[in-house]
Amino acid sequence: MKDLLYNYYGIAYNSLVKHDVTSVECVEIKFEIKDKEDQIVCKKGNGISVFSNPRKKKITIIDFEDYINKWRGQAGQGKRCDFILYDDVDYVVLNELTTCQERFLDNHYRDGREVTGKRSHAICQIQESINKLCHVPEIDDYIKKKPNKVGLFSYKIKEDANVANEVNNTMAQFRSVNRIYENVSSSNVFTKGFVFEQRIYPEAFNFK
Repeated sequence: MKDLLYNYYGIAYNSLVKHDVTSVECVEIKFEIKDKEDQIVCKKGNGISVFSNPRKKKITIIDFEDYINKWRGQAGQGKRCDFILYDDVDYVVLNELTTCQERFLDNHYRDGREVTGKRSHAICQIQESINKLCHVPEIDDYIKKKPNKVGLFSYKIKEDANVANEVNNTMAQFRSVNRIYENVSSSNVFTKGFVFEQRIYPEAFNFK
């Protein structure tokens, strides 16, 4: 995937320019990543997205947002997810990360207006990333060969102290937390065979 981005992404968008692709490789049994940091892979407890890799596969992690930000014109327009993770054979994962208070995950109201929630925003980021990648014939062919194509929304709950104090030890809080903390999987969200998955920190996505 890294080489395909470097060699063919620009060509598909009518440009002869090539941009370097920032990436790291990881073979750890369990690892965490975080966006907008110098180091993509971070220490336990500091990340937003957690991955389990029991077979110690070589997982390549591309900073996709950083890569798209280097482009001008159509190649750099629109939404994009934070990272692409993949192994040699089985997986390609488009990962969008966020940290927010629980009440902002779904659509909510601000100053009387409905505001799109973080989850819906992440789904748009991932779908537009799928569109960008599959616009490149060589990358589209590569993705088609992967048996596991995943759009992963990873989030870390930032506690709202005021709300927590008001509802502490109530059944309402218990039901809300259990609803939010569910890990979800759906094949009806994305195109191109991608399956939607969500994980709340510190629950891990598993590279089986």
